Amino acid sequence: MSLLRGEVWHYASVLNRPGLSAKRLIVSAPAINRAEQLPVVLALHVYDTDPGGLLAVALGDQGWTTAMSIEPTMRSRLTERLAVIDSDTMDLVNAAMRTAQDL
Repeated sequence: MSLLRGEVWHYASVLNRPGLSAKRLIVSAPAINRAEQLPVVLALHVYDTDPGGLLAVALGDQGWTTAMSIEPTMRSRLTERLAVIDSDTMDLVNAAMRTAQDL
């Protein structure tokens, strides 16, 4: 499956945990996203409400994300593309991720 940075996907988790979102925002580099033989990509959780903090970014009608929620995500568990985030919003996500690395 081909993925693009900035896409929001539904994620079918093995275990549903309270408070854990079923949506992920793909943030890994294009080379990783294109390498379909790699089992994981990097993604941020997408929440329905503001998770709070300086590193939270609003994703329009998709909800919110925070740079603190980055994790390896199994490509095979991404089941449906829900949206593509606009470039201005992805610039905010990128800035939040850079800030998180500097902490």
